[in-house]
Amino acid sequence: MDKNEVSEFVASTCKDVLSNLAQQYQAPNLSIRIDMEKVHGKPVYALFDGSTFLARCSLKDIIRAGGGIGMYLLISMEIVKILRQIFTESMKRFDFHDPKLMYIRLFLATNQEPKISIVKEGQCVETVSIIEATGNE
Repeated sequence: MDKNEVSEFVASTCKDVLSNLAQQYQAPNLSIRIDMEKVHGKPVYALFDGSTFLARCSLKDIIRAGGGIGMYLLISMEIVKILRQIFTESMKRFDFHDPKLMYIRLFLATNQEPKISIVKEGQCVETVSIIEATGNE
């Protein structure tokens, strides 16, 4: 697979995850919020419908929603590694040192394109498509 194919695969998987969880929770505006207390800590995942909290969930739940439960251990290590990298790079880019001041929001845009937002102290500082985010690595 070349880089474009990988980006498209990741975007398609994110779309499946978000669509399946939205259907499961009957939440048309579902998003996944990802927080980390420490950069090398364990991410915490929560589901929201718009700004309404729905439930905490695990990475296993998220991977299951994307159809990848058979490869949970392999996939989960890579996902956590990517999340740590996003937190680390965002903290450098937006000049702060405490990961508790930010979170990542994964959601489907109105055109059904999966996007990721970096939220710092309650304000969205950047939003990019998953294809764009994975293509720039």
